[in-house]
Amino acid sequence: MAGMRLQRNPLFIKSIFLKFTLAFIAVGLIPLLCFSYIAIGAFSRHIEQSTMDDSRQLLGFAGQSLEKMVADYNNITKLLYSYNSGRNGGLEKLLQTAVNARPGAMLSFQSTQLMNDFVRYVLDTDAHIQNVIFIDANLRTYYTSKSSKQFDSDYNFNTRDQLQAILASGKRLKILPPHPEAYFVRSRNRVITFARNYYELTDFNHPRILGTLLLDVDLDGFEAVFRRLNLGENSPVAVVDDQGYCIYSNDQRQIGLQLNWFLKKRRLFTGEEAAGIIRDRDAYFIFQQVPLGNWTVIGRLSRKDVFKRVNAVRNSIGLMILACSAALVLLSLAFSKGFAVPVRKLMGQMRRVEKGDLTARVAVRSEDEIGQLAAGFNQMVGELQDYIGKSYLAQIKQKEAELEALKTQIRPHFLYNTLEVIRMCAIDNGAATVGEMIHSLSVQLQYTIGFNREMVTLRQEVAMIQNYFRLIKIRYEDKIGLELNLPPELLELGILKLSLQPVVENAVLHGIKPKDGPGKVLISGEIRDETLTISVFDDGVGMSPAQLARLHELLASERMGERTAEGWKQIGLKNVHDRLRLNFGAGYGLTVASQERIGTVVRLVMPIISEVTEDAGQSIAGR
Repeated sequence: MAGMRLQRNPLFIKSIFLKFTLAFIAVGLIPLLCFSYIAIGAFSRHIEQSTMDDSRQLLGFAGQSLEKMVADYNNITKLLYSYNSGRNGGLEKLLQTAVNARPGAMLSFQSTQLMNDFVRYVLDTDAHIQNVIFIDANLRTYYTSKSSKQFDSDYNFNTRDQLQAILASGKRLKILPPHPEAYFVRSRNRVITFARNYYELTDFNHPRILGTLLLDVDLDGFEAVFRRLNLGENSPVAVVDDQGYCIYSNDQRQIGLQLNWFLKKRRLFTGEEAAGIIRDRDAYFIFQQVPLGNWTVIGRLSRKDVFKRVNAVRNSIGLMILACSAALVLLSLAFSKGFAVPVRKLMGQMRRVEKGDLTARVAVRSEDEIGQLAAGFNQMVGELQDYIGKSYLAQIKQKEAELEALKTQIRPHFLYNTLEVIRMCAIDNGAATVGEMIHSLSVQLQYTIGFNREMVTLRQEVAMIQNYFRLIKIRYEDKIGLELNLPPELLELGILKLSLQPVVENAVLHGIKPKDGPGKVLISGEIRDETLTISVFDDGVGMSPAQLARLHELLASERMGERTAEGWKQIGLKNVHDRLRLNFGAGYGLTVASQERIGTVVRLVMPIISEVTEDAGQSIAGR
């Protein structure tokens, strides 16, 4: 609606009201918005950095906890060596005997009891250890569990990749990512296995592996660490080993899987830096290495979580800015309106004066500059009204008297009677065609100088044109034709006298006459957009673009016509155009379109005049 209002009133963009409003906005609102933008940006950066520091500190604590956890289980796996000393010093000797025994040979009850005591001892060292399994060099398996689970006797560790990976790790601690307890019947628990190979201590040059110890640890210890590690709803945290397997994550679906996104960015997470932040397009990756386990704690901190706090403050600031902006705009509108409304009223009264209403006055309600302008306007209009009453009307009456005097000098009735005598003489002498031409001329003279009014009906103007074409047909032997396409309801509408005839005459003389062959003039009419439009089309020689441009320039100028070496041209069209504009306003007049060798169309645009007073005895058709 605002855009439509501006289109209907283009002067609005130049109004004082708009200028004052824009000035208020420029001085008050724009600085407020700029300050708010800078403040929100600085606050956002502060929150971002603060969140990064807090998250990095949390991951640092988590990394320390996990490092301690791995160190504890690493020490537990070494109990095999300390358990081998003192009163239990027979364990290493037992395992050496088992290595030297033939495969499948049974150990003594005492040896078996000793191994079972050892695995039970290891089981009781930590609350999170669920299973302890020891596999000697001949694949004899000793196990214990905190729950009553049935060991799968058909499970062959030797064919499993896990055992091969443990054996290949040498003397180092080997950690297997979360996996099901497949060696227990119908067990669905997932555990992390801490494993270590046990070497004989008697031969340092070529030590043999006497067995492998496996500690199955539940995930509760990780859960306790992660419970304190909450970066946000959309910010998962994971512990990943050097092969990309997820040791633990607060997204349970990721546990035990190999994470492709880690493999793609592994070089960034496993560099020389033990901790750091990697910025991605929509998230921050905060990492902390756990060297003892070859793990990396990674938190994917979503920007959405980072700026959740920022958005809350930003919304509050936005509401405050909106309220201040609304108050500022309302204040500017009120101030501008208080100044602009009196000016608009003054402009409205000025438009009334422009239209000829000299009774327009402005109420003076103050003594400021606006009040002084209103008082000066009232005084000016009053003096103008007095001047017109004394001088202008007197001049109009004088000119009307002069015009009437000129008309009386022509003595039209003398001309009519003289032409009638000449016509009858021509008929008596057998020149009927000449008599008909004289009659047509007499009718045109009567129409041209006999009517004492400016407005005629379209029917009268067309009748005069038909008389004109009687002369044209005789002169050019029916080379030029006339066609009328005027609805009957238009014939009684009023038009300016002699507004159509000059256009038709111009079409005949300058359009069809220079043409080789016959031609036609078509007159049509229609009511369009509350205006009467009469079109005069000829299929003559038309005009070149340069000629058409000169004609348009002439119609828009103050000149009476186009002066050439042969005399004045285009006087008729210019005269009709100026008369239409002077009588009806600048929105009316002639429009011309033309194309060479095609023809020309001239449109007369004028208001709809429904009532025209008929002068008795002045019907052209009856003459």
